[in-house]
Amino acid sequence: MAVAESSAAASKHTSTSTSLNQLDPSHILNLARAHSKTKDRTLTTARKHLQDVEAKARPVRVALLGASMIERMTTTGRCESFDPWPSETMLPETSLRALNEERENLNEMPISRKEGVANFGCGGDKIENVLYRLVGDDSQNLKGLVHELSPAKGGNAIQRKPKLWVVQAGTNNLHSKKGLTDASLLSLEILLRVLHQESPEGSKFLLTGLFYRTDILTELVDKANVSLRHIVVKLEQEVSGGQQSTDQSHGASHRASETTTPAEMLPSDHHETGPPPPWDRADGTFRFLPAPRIDDFDAFFEDHVHLNEKGYRKWMDTLLPKVDEILRPAPPPDDPNPKKPQFDENKDVHQFSNFDPVTPAVPSAD
Repeated sequence: MAVAESSAAASKHTSTSTSLNQLDPSHILNLARAHSKTKDRTLTTARKHLQDVEAKARPVRVALLGASMIERMTTTGRCESFDPWPSETMLPETSLRALNEERENLNEMPISRKEGVANFGCGGDKIENVLYRLVGDDSQNLKGLVHELSPAKGGNAIQRKPKLWVVQAGTNNLHSKKGLTDASLLSLEILLRVLHQESPEGSKFLLTGLFYRTDILTELVDKANVSLRHIVVKLEQEVSGGQQSTDQSHGASHRASETTTPAEMLPSDHHETGPPPPWDRADGTFRFLPAPRIDDFDAFFEDHVHLNEKGYRKWMDTLLPKVDEILRPAPPPDDPNPKKPQFDENKDVHQFSNFDPVTPAVPSAD
C-alpha cells in the first residue's frame, strides 16, 4: 500500500496551531500538505472524484466531504444519483411531511430535498486523508478537490463554487484510549481553514459531530465533539471579528459543556428556547451540528461504526433542516415576517448527478 507519511513534518508545525490565522494563504496550503496523508483507496477515490467533477459541466452547490459515513449514503442510503438528496431511503416522504408539519407549528418555513449535492466521501479516510484529497499532491499529479470546484479567477475551468461544504470526519481518528489527539484536531482545523481560504466569499462550512461507537468510550466521543465545537467557535470569531477573545470563548464553551447536557445527548424532539450557541450562529460562516442521539446501536448501526438505513433516517431528521437553513437567503432587515423565504431550488441550484455506486467500505480498524 502506497502511504505518504508526513508525521515529522506535521509534528514540526503542531506548535503553530495558535497562530494559524496569522499565516498567509501559501503557508496554509503548505501546512495542509505537510499534515496530509494518503493510502491506495484515498488516492484512487480522489482521482475518481475529480474525473466525475470534470465530466459533469454542472455546478455543485453542496459538497459533502468525509469518510464512509458520507460515502455510504450512496449504498446504504440508496442515493446513487443524489437527484435529489436525500433519497427516499434516507428520508421517506412521510418523514419529510412530518418534519414540515412540526416546522409549521413552530412558525418555520418548510424544507425540501436538495439538488446540486455531490458526495465526496471515501471509506476509511482519516482527517489527514480527507485533507490530502482536498489539497491534492503534485508528486502524484493530483489536483486538489477544493481547487477543482472553485478554480482561481481567470481560469478556464467551470466555476462550480459550492455554497456549502458539509464535513463529517474524525471517527477513524478516534483512539480507544485517547479519543481525538491534538494532532488530529490540528489537522481538522487546517482542513477547515483551507476550505474557507480557497472558497469564494460567502461560502458556508458545516462541521457535523461524531457519532457514538460501540468500540469507543462515550466519554471520549463527547470530549472529541466539545473540541470540534471549540474549533468552530474559534474560526467563526476570526471571520466575524467577534469582540470576545478565542481563549475566553473556549473557556466559556468548556464550562458550558461541563455544566449542561451535551447536545449529542439531547432527545431528537428537543428544541432550544434561548439564544443560539456560539457554534451555531444563524448568520455564521462556520457552524457545528451535533450528531443525533443514538440509544439503540443494534437498531441504527450495521456494525460498530456504520449507520444502517434507519440510522441515516435519524441523521437526516437534523442534517437536512440545517442544510436548508444555511442555504436559505436571509430576509431583509425590515421584513416583519418571522419566516425566512424558502430557498429557490429551480433558480439557485442545478442538478449534479452523483458518482457511480461504490463498494461499501470495510470498517476501520482504529
